[in-house]
Amino acid sequence: QTTDKTPGTIEEIIKQARADKMARYAWSIGNFEAGIGSCAAAVFDHTGQPAGGINVSGPESRFSDPANSDDIRQAVIEAAQSASSDLGFVSRN
Repeated sequence: QTTDKTPGTIEEIIKQARADKMARYAWSIGNFEAGIGSCAAAVFDHTGQPAGGINVSGPESRFSDPANSDDIRQAVIEAAQSASSDLGFVSRN
């Protein structure tokens, strides 16, 4: 499914992917399905290559409420960092 927020061109997808990589997470409030919010972060292996990801999705209202959004974002990032560490990834930042 798509919404009016869904990237419509390859250039828009690349731009969004670059922004998400810089932020270290991807955030969506109805970007791909109306009424659904999500947050995702990459999991890296011992070589620094992406090995998977952590994602949480739910009602859009949970993701648009600032009281919840910081907690969701932080939990997803921390879970991805923990999984990456378990796979032997050492951050170079």
